[in-house]
Amino acid sequence: MRFGIAIPVFGQAEFIGEALRSIALQRVGFQLAVMDATPDDSVQKVVQQYRSLVSYNRHGPDAGQSVAIQEGWDRTDAELLGWLCADDYYFPHTFSEVHQIFATRPDIDVVYGDTVFADRAGRFLGYFPWISEDISRITRSCCISQPSCFVRRTALERVGGLATDLHFAMDWDLWTRLYLDGAQFHYLRRPLSVCRMYGETKTASRSPQRYREIVSHLRTHAKPIGRFRSLFGFYYRDLLANRTSWVEQVAYSIIESAQNLKRWGAAKLGRKKTLYGIEKETNTVWENGEIWLPWFEQTQQCLVDFVVDRKITLSISTDDGHEYIGKSVPESMGYTVSVLVENLYDHLVRLQVHAVDSDKPWRIKTVELRLPSSPA
Repeated sequence: MRFGIAIPVFGQAEFIGEALRSIALQRVGFQLAVMDATPDDSVQKVVQQYRSLVSYNRHGPDAGQSVAIQEGWDRTDAELLGWLCADDYYFPHTFSEVHQIFATRPDIDVVYGDTVFADRAGRFLGYFPWISEDISRITRSCCISQPSCFVRRTALERVGGLATDLHFAMDWDLWTRLYLDGAQFHYLRRPLSVCRMYGETKTASRSPQRYREIVSHLRTHAKPIGRFRSLFGFYYRDLLANRTSWVEQVAYSIIESAQNLKRWGAAKLGRKKTLYGIEKETNTVWENGEIWLPWFEQTQQCLVDFVVDRKITLSISTDDGHEYIGKSVPESMGYTVSVLVENLYDHLVRLQVHAVDSDKPWRIKTVELRLPSSPA
């Protein structure tokens, strides 16, 4: 079985090289289709550097992202399908681990996993917090992260493919139609992709059309209370990413205070919602946390910069048993802990972290990997 990956792109030349490099590192066969609607040749200059990877490359205008994705799938004949936005990228193990599930479980139609959120520079911001192993939630909550989801072509064809008239909620619509059609989903508890979060993304655009598509989906698939809770959740996520006026800042402050009270109550009752030991949405570490990031450089060592919310001493352990100790230093964004991690392999950084000098919870703001010679 091979993967058929569609990459729709419009003016993202600064990012697509990393997306293509992450695909080049995969150890399972694939067909790659690039649909480039960028008016100039900036993206094509990058794509040409990876032309041996690309099975189909179209440069020219199209009718939107959904049409481009379906075009890419139609131009491949691979059995396992996914799509990657040009500013996102995969972990090096992604295809291998997903392929193993599909190969050993012929009853499974959809495999999905976790996603790391990163800023435009690739700094770790947290994990996709709305993931759920309970796929029945998909009708009322988009609990699957798109770049970390893969579908058998046979299942996709049964539901008629991607809804090409949608421009924002086409992934949620597809997962829901697959679920209602009886497709079998499997949650793979591993980070499979990195999704960049920054102001110029489609999701951050706060487009009225996006909310129209969300409302239409909820009206069809969710009960009234579910519609309200879901819309509230989407609005809260948008405020987390971008607040453009004082009214939104006030709304965010009120909602965040209520959310903090809810989290405090859950923590007191022992019901903290965590992923890899890190509290969802807040990035609070209560005991031990786990950080995953791809490392595409050829060197087997890198500097890791943790920006945290207070003064602590961190113990940082790697898979091979090495332990590093770093003390936080005050910086403009908070406190920074820098350590040189060695003996990296397979283009993957996986770190276990905990505070050795405090029993109090602490919060991760960002984590950055960089070459030892690179400036902070």
